[in-house]
Amino acid sequence: MQNLNGARVNHRARTLGAVCVTAALLLTSCAPVPAVEATPAPTPPFSEPTVSITYMHDGEQRELIGHPSKPLCDWDRDITVLGEDPMVPNGVMLFLEDDGESIITGWVGDDGVAANFQSSGDVSIVRGEDSSVLFVSDLEGHADIAPREVGVAASINDVIGEWERVDATLTFAVTCPNE
Repeated sequence: MQNLNGARVNHRARTLGAVCVTAALLLTSCAPVPAVEATPAPTPPFSEPTVSITYMHDGEQRELIGHPSKPLCDWDRDITVLGEDPMVPNGVMLFLEDDGESIITGWVGDDGVAANFQSSGDVSIVRGEDSSVLFVSDLEGHADIAPREVGVAASINDVIGEWERVDATLTFAVTCPNE
């Protein structure tokens, strides 16, 4: 009888275990599946067309800012966006590459200084229905800087001193039509 009772106990234990496992599986299959978070789209550093060149000179950090708003965009070749303020010549030129390493140039002439930035790197693009925003944030490179006359409408290359090369960063956001 003990073997019979022992067999009943084992049989009951196995049945109870199977019921618990089945219940657990049913409960977990009804549990919400955690959502896979999509990678958020990159966010442009500025809400309006802006180019910013930041560099160190004479022990202090300086930043020159322009607002390029005139797009000359050839998506198959190069992207150029120019500022229209003759007092603050500025712009961005990109030679986009499919592999991500694009040649990037930016320039701003303001506060008595002209700065021409150059580097290469990845350009982020947020596509819209009619236009796209192209941008980079804190791209490291170098800038050639030189003094220029304040308050004079002049080209970025019209300077009144010698060019000096400094380490710099470029941050910009510009808009181009998709056509």
